[in-house]
Amino acid sequence: MKLADKRILITSDEPWTHVWHTQLYYADQLSIANEVFFMGPPYKWSPSNIFKKTNIERITEGLSIINYNNILPSALKRSAVRVNDWFNESYMYKAFNKHVPDIVWHFDPFRGFWMFRNGKTKHIYHVIDPYFDKPLDPFFARNADLVVVTSPRYLEHYQQFNSNTICVPQGIDQQLINNFYDIHINTKVIGGIVLLGSITEKVNFALITEISDLPGVRLTIIGPDMLSTEHSKKVFSELTSRDNVHYTGPLPPDQFNDLLKINQFGVIAYKHDEEMRNEMRSPLKVISYLANHMPVISNIECEIPNLIDNAIYQVRDHETYVKMVIKAIKGELVFNTDKVYQYLDSISYNRLIEKITTKL
Repeated sequence: MKLADKRILITSDEPWTHVWHTQLYYADQLSIANEVFFMGPPYKWSPSNIFKKTNIERITEGLSIINYNNILPSALKRSAVRVNDWFNESYMYKAFNKHVPDIVWHFDPFRGFWMFRNGKTKHIYHVIDPYFDKPLDPFFARNADLVVVTSPRYLEHYQQFNSNTICVPQGIDQQLINNFYDIHINTKVIGGIVLLGSITEKVNFALITEISDLPGVRLTIIGPDMLSTEHSKKVFSELTSRDNVHYTGPLPPDQFNDLLKINQFGVIAYKHDEEMRNEMRSPLKVISYLANHMPVISNIECEIPNLIDNAIYQVRDHETYVKMVIKAIKGELVFNTDKVYQYLDSISYNRLIEKITTKL
């Protein structure tokens, strides 16, 4: 299927905000040559929702955001999904000038399953997080025209439901690739370290705190604070109150990329536990580091094997991790610019979308 002049509905468990997730990058890229409607989570449920109208907010010429209300609360689970989908489809059908979308691109298994199941609309189930334990996950997979997974570790699970399952890695914006060789290493702050991503209880604060204790370290933390326990909030508050630690909160891509450009390297540090989800993190933040000429030190799998010891350094042991950080501060870690560029060029959203649509 040639992807141009198509009407595409994207469903997402993440809203349209200035913090860009994979779904938002795809929506933005697809909207260049297509008409894209982005359907994030609904407004908070209330009994009066049945009287409220769906609102379509145009962001760019090819991209609109659907602001909507569910008729039934999600607490009713599967039955609510069917009813809500029926009502929301009727609203969207009118918004589409009584045309059905060519593609419904599902980025989550929580909404939109019953929408536009008409034999004409193609359905893509694009799995960017481990949804194995979600009730509707098998139904989305079985009934998709194509299942796309971002991790090779997801393949076996989804191939049991759908033979048309492919692995497509996380992507990168073409503009970052175009600007890659314009970044000057000699302008980076020695000892400048970035921790990028959502701040949750899964972050290894003991390790991050020890890193911040190292001489000459200036730590920048970028991402939304999603901590829920009082203990974790206290630990994080103490960490960010240090003179050499700067917490920015969440930032849009252009702003956090500006910070990444001037810092020396990036870190990924999670707690190791029995929960599979914690070992199956998205390499999206790895890509952001690499695009800004930053070696990456990680204590989980990054799923980019050809860049191991060429830009990515995977270390599970706490003590060895700290020693690797010291080496990075001294500038002793290899960053193979050409290999990194080749990898980034292979995962531009243009290339990934082309790969996906050839299988649809």
